[in-house]
Amino acid sequence: MSERYQRLPASCVASSAPIGVTADRLEAEDLPALIVLDEAGAVLGIADALALRRACVQGCAESTLQTLVESVPSVSEDSDDEIAELEEAYGPAGVPCLDAVGKPTGLLVPRLPEAPLEAVIMAGGEGRRLRPHTASVPKPLLPVGGKPIIHYIISHLKRHGVTRFHLTLNYLAEQFVESLGDGSALGVEINTVIEPQKLGTAGAIGLLSDRLSHPFVVINGDILTSLNVSAFRRFHLRRRLGITVATHPYHVPIPYGIMRQDESGHVVGVDEKPTLHFEANAGVYMMSPEVLQHIPSGRYCDMTEMIDACPRRGLPVGSFPMI
Repeated sequence: MSERYQRLPASCVASSAPIGVTADRLEAEDLPALIVLDEAGAVLGIADALALRRACVQGCAESTLQTLVESVPSVSEDSDDEIAELEEAYGPAGVPCLDAVGKPTGLLVPRLPEAPLEAVIMAGGEGRRLRPHTASVPKPLLPVGGKPIIHYIISHLKRHGVTRFHLTLNYLAEQFVESLGDGSALGVEINTVIEPQKLGTAGAIGLLSDRLSHPFVVINGDILTSLNVSAFRRFHLRRRLGITVATHPYHVPIPYGIMRQDESGHVVGVDEKPTLHFEANAGVYMMSPEVLQHIPSGRYCDMTEMIDACPRRGLPVGSFPMI
């Protein structure tokens, strides 16, 4: 096997296991996927993080993996060409490796580039919805449990290996400089950039185009989250995305019977009081540096505009459901 691939342990799960329990295990073991075995112990396929997260968001946490995983081929460990060919069938989560008798020996995944992860914290907003609390203090510096919100953000990202931060500032920018300094008191490096005018969430990131050369995480300055940033980064890299949006589940119960109709308008069924499931933007992103060159200079631009524009420019956008 060449250096293009990395061999991970063969972590297996029965196809009868509940999806929600499997998602929790995948998170705990910090792996991109688990190898799914049928009742006879034969490899049935893989349960990857994206499929499990989506199923949980759709309310299928109690269903078994049997409903989620389809039978797919396996690979011998010494065939790079075969591995590459099967990557399309399995996706970027990995390819199960079997020995001569069909026993799983590992999970082969493309080796990820080793580069430091940096973070951009967008902290330029006025926090109008929290007035009068934000009339004299920017929202990221408001105390929660005796500590500013932004301290929690920095501490959480630091636990995932981030030691260099870039703050985009506008409203009451001087308070961030006074409160955080260069970051040394928190054990990190903090650089600040002050918008010359309101540039929006994406426009402000464009000011950092000469400082960011590897994929980086972007987070709103008022977000408290337990997001597994390391898994978020791996997901982004393995799928070769321009932007990955962290999402959280949003459920909308409808208190009425909803008609299902065919193309001619005939009713073909009724869904009684269904609940609609959506993935809402959580305000955390992973971005590749190639995106920076497409951020318009000198004008207001929000992340929603960039999310819409990137696919048209050959930069895929993905979502990472938080569960």
